[in-house]
Amino acid sequence: MEYTLELKRKINSQIPNGELIIFDLFITFARFECALKNTKRFLNPQRAEPLWDKFSETISNNFNPDSFPELRIAVDFILNEPPRKQITRDGRLDWEISRLDENASMTRKLGVYIRRVRNNLLHGGKFNGNYNPESRNYQLITYSTLILNNWVELDPEVQRIFLSDINP
Repeated sequence: MEYTLELKRKINSQIPNGELIIFDLFITFARFECALKNTKRFLNPQRAEPLWDKFSETISNNFNPDSFPELRIAVDFILNEPPRKQITRDGRLDWEISRLDENASMTRKLGVYIRRVRNNLLHGGKFNGNYNPESRNYQLITYSTLILNNWVELDPEVQRIFLSDINP
């Protein structure tokens, strides 16, 4: 318990609103994946995982980054400054720029990059970076959450499941 409290203190002292933005991303991401899997349309029939690419292609025509100014900023930032992929190089941790196929749809690219933001944070790769509100890491987290919240609204079934009560 003491370790948990100490970690919370460190996060909140080193990342402005750190606990909040991290919590928002993790909860939004988890609820989003749960909603995708429970629609059955976006459930991989061989594995208990969501079909992100299928979902992103389904919403491609309805997603409008110009719906409001903050969304346009978020989309442009993530597409122009995509999250790096953590790798090992010569036995040491490193980062590489890993861009996607230029022919992929905007929503597909965003889906891959949002998952990468979440993975980098969840697997510990981004807990040694800079998190002031103007930093790239901070912006990637907040913009990913903003986009996911917009995407929830683009599919009525995903939205219904996303907003449903959590059953014990």
